[in-house]
Amino acid sequence: MTAPEKISAYVPCYNNASTIAQTLQSLQSQSVPIDEIFVIDDASTDDSVRVASECGVRVISNDNNTGRGAVRAQAMRMARNEIVFCVDGSKVVGPKFLEHALSWPLTGAVAGVFGRIVLNHTKSISERWANRHIYEMMSGTTSNHHGLLVTAGCLLRRSVVVEVGNFNRICKHSEDRELGHRLLAAQYDVIFDPTLAIVDIRHRNLKDVLETYWRWHAGEGESVSVPAYLRQVFYSVKVLAVRDIKAGDPMAALISLLSPHYQLWRSAFNRKNRRFN
Repeated sequence: MTAPEKISAYVPCYNNASTIAQTLQSLQSQSVPIDEIFVIDDASTDDSVRVASECGVRVISNDNNTGRGAVRAQAMRMARNEIVFCVDGSKVVGPKFLEHALSWPLTGAVAGVFGRIVLNHTKSISERWANRHIYEMMSGTTSNHHGLLVTAGCLLRRSVVVEVGNFNRICKHSEDRELGHRLLAAQYDVIFDPTLAIVDIRHRNLKDVLETYWRWHAGEGESVSVPAYLRQVFYSVKVLAVRDIKAGDPMAALISLLSPHYQLWRSAFNRKNRRFN
C-alpha cells in the first residue's frame, strides 16, 4: 500500500452528540495519517457541535438544515486533498480501515471504494430486524466492482466527484446511490470491499429502523403508487416475515408486516412537506 501524500476526512453530522466523539477518535486513530479532519454539522439541535469541537477538529456549523446531499457536496468543495475519506457521525471504523482501503489503487477509472455496515447493537427486536433486512444485504466475502456507492464509510476521488457534478444538493437521502449511478454512467468504477467494516454504534428503535429501510428503498424519486405499495406488501409477507420466522424471531415479523405501510406513509408525507432531516 502506497499512501497518497495527504488525505482529507470529513464527518457529516446531524444530532450525533452521543456518538460523534467515537467517530472522530476512530479517524484520529488511523494507521495512515490524515492531513485534515473536519465536521460539517447540519444545524443540529443537540450538543453535537460542542462535543465535536472538544475533539480538536474543525467544525463547520450550518445555520439551517440543508440535507444529506448538500452537506456531502459542501464537504467535497471544502476538502483540501484529492482523496476524501468519509465516516458518518454515527459510525466508527477500525484503525486499519484507511490503510486497507488504500490497497485499492484510486487512480484511472477507479472513483472510490466503500465498505459494509454492521450493527454494534443487535439485542432489541428492532435492531435484529435491521441487521437481517437492511445490513445483511451488504454481507459477503468477495469484492464487487461497479457497486452502487454507500457513503457511510468510503474513500472518493474529489476530482472525479466534481467532474460528474458533485453530490446532488437537493437529495435529502439516496445521495450516495444517485452519485453512484452518475459515476458508473461516466465509466468510472466504484468498488465494494466487504472486508472494510463500518460499525453503526447507535441504539436503534422501531422508528429508526423503519426510517432507514425507507431511505434505502424509496429511491431518489420517492415514487408512490398503488402497484408499488402492493408489491411491497407481498414482499413483506412472502419474504421478510418468512425470514424472521425462520430465524426464530417471530416478533420481528410484525415489523416486516408494518414496513410497507410505513414506506407508503413516509413517501406520501415527504412529497407533501419536502423536508427531511
